[in-house]
Amino acid sequence: MNGGKLSDNNSEIFNSYSGETKIPTRVPKLTRQGAPYWLGEIFPRPISKLLEPLCVLGKAQHQEMISGLWEGDEPVDRVVEWMFEVSPGDAKNQFDKALNQGISNIKDPDPRLSDFFKLVDSPPDWVDRIS
Repeated sequence: MNGGKLSDNNSEIFNSYSGETKIPTRVPKLTRQGAPYWLGEIFPRPISKLLEPLCVLGKAQHQEMISGLWEGDEPVDRVVEWMFEVSPGDAKNQFDKALNQGISNIKDPDPRLSDFFKLVDSPPDWVDRIS
């Protein structure tokens, strides 16, 4: 790697629009004002220009977003690991069934799948559920 350039096999994972700092490609590029470029892709120009000041990210916020992309999600990582240990297609079908019908409808689910759904089906106390 020289001058912020990456080898060809890594170019799909990273880009180098920020100079020497390597940033995952899923981090949105910012306008000169600090708003995400995608605003202009979603909204017509007059609306995006009105929204832009509300969406400006400071340098610290942008860096925090970048840092967050490097953090793992242990429960999901374990489920994905399980999916690749068995047939990914079959595992995805089980996951979808558990998601739509509940984990109790899966016969002998893998503990990693059960643990994941126990976690996501038990929201923290601060979540207000609308009845």
